[in-house]
Amino acid sequence: MRAIAAEVAELVREFGGALSGEHGDGLTRSPWIETMLGPELTRAFGEVKAIFDPEGLMNPGKIVAAEPFGHHLRHTAGVRRPIDSRFDFSETGGLLRALELCNGNGMCRKLDSGTMCPSYMITREEEHSTRGRANLLRAFYTGQLAPDQAAERDEGRGDSSRDGRGRGACMENTLDNR
Repeated sequence: MRAIAAEVAELVREFGGALSGEHGDGLTRSPWIETMLGPELTRAFGEVKAIFDPEGLMNPGKIVAAEPFGHHLRHTAGVRRPIDSRFDFSETGGLLRALELCNGNGMCRKLDSGTMCPSYMITREEEHSTRGRANLLRAFYTGQLAPDQAAERDEGRGDSSRDGRGRGACMENTLDNR
C-alpha cells in the first residue's frame, strides 16, 4: 500500500497536481508534503510551526514531523484473543470484521439529531460512544490491550449508565423521555 501511495504522490507531483483535498492534508497526506513541496519549503513549514507551537501541542504529526505513511492505519493481523459471544457475527465475516464496520468518523457522537448512542448522549465521554467501544474491543481482540487493562477501563467507567437493578438507566431514560 505504501508503494502505491508513493507512486501516486510522485505522479501527482510530476503532472503539477496537488494531493491536498478540501479538508487539508492531515494524517493521510502529511507524509507526502516533502514530495509535493520539496525539502526547503517543508523545512520552512517546520520552522514557522516551531515559532508558534514550540511544545508541538497543536495538531502534532500533521504537515510537519509527520509519522510514516500507514502509521495510523488499523492493523489487525496477528494475535486474536478468543471472545466467547452469544451473538452470531458470521454475516459480517466474524467479530473483527464487525468491529471494523466502525470507520471512526464519529457519527455516533452527533448531538444535533437522533440518538444512536444513548450512553454517550448522557456522559459525552468517548469510551461510551459506539466508536469508543469498537476501539476498545478491537484493541483487546487484536492483542493491543491486555485483559487486565480492559478490566481496569471497565471498572473505571463508573455507574453513569447503570441503575441499581443492573439495567441500562440511560436506555430506560431515553425511552421514557421520547
